[in-house]
Amino acid sequence: MSQVELNNVKKAVGQGKVANTYLILGNAQSDAIGSALSLVEAILKSPAWGQEIAQQQLSVERLKGLANADIHYYYPVNTTPEFKKSPSSSDFINHWREMVLNDSRISITDWYKKIGLGNKQGAINKDEAEKISKLAHLKSYEGGVKIFVIWMAEKMNLTASNKLLKLLEEP
Repeated sequence: MSQVELNNVKKAVGQGKVANTYLILGNAQSDAIGSALSLVEAILKSPAWGQEIAQQQLSVERLKGLANADIHYYYPVNTTPEFKKSPSSSDFINHWREMVLNDSRISITDWYKKIGLGNKQGAINKDEAEKISKLAHLKSYEGGVKIFVIWMAEKMNLTASNKLLKLLEEP
């Protein structure tokens, strides 16, 4: 997503025109994660949620540390020496925060090294899609909006992608 496109979307969000889904394409050099977080910040500040300015500022402050309870991050994972059975994105959240806060221009190779996958490939599996589905139907923690950031969605397996597609198609 170019800076012009991102600014146009952020302008619409600032006017309260928030879609239920945004797809940001890019690679490590294009800083898709940074663009996504910038859009998330605009959404948190949007008048569409009817939040007071102080609550918006608190939500944005928590976003800057990647610690807002209503923003959920999903990315490819696999078993590692640290997580031997049924790993999930939440198991690796500290690694995620450290990498993204250091530099949001990360590659999948850097990510796999960071979490210790060795020669294995990571994936976003159906268990993760089920978590997203369950969380999407719960009330937000801070009373605003819930946001799901899915990095490297192309690493999602077929079952997970079908489950998420069904969720996105629901009104």
